[in-house]
Amino acid sequence: MNNKQKNKKSKKVIPQHPYGTRSKTRVMAILEDDVEQKHKELREEVTLMKAQIGQMMQLLQSMEAGMHQDDISPWTT
Repeated sequence: MNNKQKNKKSKKVIPQHPYGTRSKTRVMAILEDDVEQKHKELREEVTLMKAQIGQMMQLLQSMEAGMHQDDISPWTT
């Protein structure tokens, strides 16, 4: 037997990723991107809601100020 034949027999074939880690990391990257996108959308929605709450508070304050100018108690029945 020559050296080439001996080397071919002694080499073991080792799978590159025996546990499928590469495919799992690809899936995790996709999931991470999805989570980041949802987080961004949620932050935008919260910012919009904060602005709307601020507008409602201003409206309530102006209504309350108008009632005080007219000497109307908001709690009378």
